[in-house]
Amino acid sequence: TSLQHSISAVIDIMIRYQAIAATKAMLNEMGFDIGACQKPLRQLSREESRALMDEASQIIDFSNQTIRKKL
Repeated sequence: TSLQHSISAVIDIMIRYQAIAATKAMLNEMGFDIGACQKPLRQLSREESRALMDEASQIIDFSNQTIRKKL
């Protein structure tokens, strides 16, 4: 489906930025205070987080309150 293609595209982006670090960065950007990555994983820089969200936002509207409530 179209939704599955969108999700797969966002996952592909997240993998490029280290999946766990990207997941934490995205959730933090969405207002969920889940903290930083634990060593040995590294946290994304502000620039990387912004680039990640910019890329992902081209596919999914993260400002949509429905997405936020479902998470």
